[in-house]
Amino acid sequence: MFRICLAALFMACADPNRAPQTTGDLSWEPCPLRADERGQPTQCTTTAMPLWWDDPEGDTVELFAQRHLSAGGERVLWLLPGGPGQTGAVYEDIIKRLASRLPETDLYVFEHRGVGRSSRLGCPLQEAPDSEDGIDVSPNEWPNCLESVVTEVGDDLAAYSSQAAADDLAEWIRLTAEGREVYVYGASYGTTLAHRFLQRHPDLADGVILDSLALDVDHRVYDSEFDEVARRVFDACSDDDRCTEAMGPDATAEAEAIRDRVDQGSCSAIDGTTLRRGAAAFAADPSMRGFMPALYHRSGRCTEDDADDLTRLRNLFEGAEPHYTETLYSPVLFANIELSEQWPEPWPSLADLEAAEAETLASFGLGARQRPLLDIWPRYPFDYSADNALADTTTPMLLLHGDLDPLTPPWRAESARDHFTAPGQHFVRFPRGSHVLLGTTPAPGGDCATELLADFLDEPMTRPDASCAEETTELDFDGAPLRSWLLFSDCSRYGNGCGGGQASMSLVPLALALFRRRRGSARSASRRMPS
Repeated sequence: MFRICLAALFMACADPNRAPQTTGDLSWEPCPLRADERGQPTQCTTTAMPLWWDDPEGDTVELFAQRHLSAGGERVLWLLPGGPGQTGAVYEDIIKRLASRLPETDLYVFEHRGVGRSSRLGCPLQEAPDSEDGIDVSPNEWPNCLESVVTEVGDDLAAYSSQAAADDLAEWIRLTAEGREVYVYGASYGTTLAHRFLQRHPDLADGVILDSLALDVDHRVYDSEFDEVARRVFDACSDDDRCTEAMGPDATAEAEAIRDRVDQGSCSAIDGTTLRRGAAAFAADPSMRGFMPALYHRSGRCTEDDADDLTRLRNLFEGAEPHYTETLYSPVLFANIELSEQWPEPWPSLADLEAAEAETLASFGLGARQRPLLDIWPRYPFDYSADNALADTTTPMLLLHGDLDPLTPPWRAESARDHFTAPGQHFVRFPRGSHVLLGTTPAPGGDCATELLADFLDEPMTRPDASCAEETTELDFDGAPLRSWLLFSDCSRYGNGCGGGQASMSLVPLALALFRRRRGSARSASRRMPS
């Protein structure tokens, strides 16, 4: 017993995350890694920052941050989540992996103002689980939701912008750097925020990593551009023997024909909108994009078994309980930034956006969903030319982008690639990369994006060896029988049989475990995946 107590005492002393610490004006308290109060120990703090940075003595906003301290603590890496509207809790799994790979780096998680644990903006009635769209806000609910938000915060809604959040990040860095090297990693909208930070504070960080660049975002064409990249998956299907067997030699043309038939009511189990958005949910997830042709194949064939499985698939995505990280997401913060900063004028009509969506094979219908809000939202001033101008900085940068990223299309990264060419600024292209590359690029030497990040932190001025980007896993159009069974109740995602009922039943426990582990990301993909 005495030895056990000594071991426990030694572990508590060895892990710097287990004891409260005061750093300057910040008091850090031990807290679990996960927002559901589970997981390994980390540290959390909340501090007041100016609501308006041009009025530092005025009203304040309470902001949250979390950190995982390493044994060495030689440098700092800030992790910025996407959205806009996502919580820093989405990095919980990444923190565990990075803590192992970067044992000398303290990991800090940024919680955007207006989100999760940083004075979250929300509408309690419209986001109630029993409301029309559950914790989402439905189109019918937005007018009343907006009214309640404006009643609560008034003109201060404009203080919840990417520019203000960039100034928040700068202040967090000043409060926590303690003379160490500081790096910033942003994914998706996190790259927007990291770039705003570079625009406003070009010399405050020692290096910045941009993963899946969202620096040139235009939601007027979001759905059509998403579809253009998703079609590349169908093109790749045409080069795969198993996929070609199901979809024919021209998978894109076959998918268009199936879409048109479904739009005309050919399959009672699925409608055109559900088909497009289901395909988009698959396309947005690098581990599941190979299911997109199978979804179309089974919707086009629509046998009785296909119809049953399509219904089951829809219930699987729509019927899942919200993941705890989703309850921290803020649809209001998303709308406030998206409508103010990502819709340059002139705006297309709602009819034009709906017509464009109807021509897609995979889309979330973001344009048609958000267009009515432009007419009622109190958008804050944003100069699309000046405020989106690429930063003038010599800060070392690692820019990572995938050619199969439908959420931030590869051509929208080209201006940044051509602009950021100073010494220590490196652009790496992933031919098969999807959205958010960190942790999703398996290669022979480990996760390629993670290795590139680690190399950059060690030697930011040295161009990293990016050969692993060419060696990442090929698209999988009929592997992973467990996942195929989970989604389509068949070891073949095309519905060609498992090899016997007993084999199918033996997969039930594993499939349920897989579903519980992935349901948060799967549900998020089917509900919202703006950038």
